[in-house]
Amino acid sequence: YERKMKTQLAELEKYFRRNSRLTQHQATIELGILRLSQRIIELEQRGWVFHHNMIEVPTRYTKSLVCQYVLLQRPKKK
Repeated sequence: YERKMKTQLAELEKYFRRNSRLTQHQATIELGILRLSQRIIELEQRGWVFHHNMIEVPTRYTKSLVCQYVLLQRPKKK
């Protein structure tokens, strides 16, 4: 279990080197990460800074609010 979380964090770090925004839907489809909110909390504990932005997205019949994580700052190099 611990190893899988490290792998997911590594995938997120790689993703955020190329991109600055991510939603749960994108994380599930592109990275196979189902608990993005928990992984974001873990990155924040390591010094990453994110804005938690609620955005409106279309659904089949209406619209829905989802959280979009926007990278503001990477951790300082040690």
